[in-house]
Amino acid sequence: MKKMTIILGHRNYPITTSSELLNHFDSFKPLKKGDQDMLVTNQTLSPLCLSLMQTV
Repeated sequence: MKKMTIILGHRNYPITTSSELLNHFDSFKPLKKGDQDMLVTNQTLSPLCLSLMQTV
């Protein structure tokens, strides 16, 4: 798992990349209700990702 922070002016965006990201739900734990997050995937994996994310 690789983590980096993209700094754009006054805003910072944490980026996490991994082929096993969905097996590490603890990487999403800093999120609270109302926070926004983005998961980038492809057409093959998106149905699986959606199913897994809806159960968290």
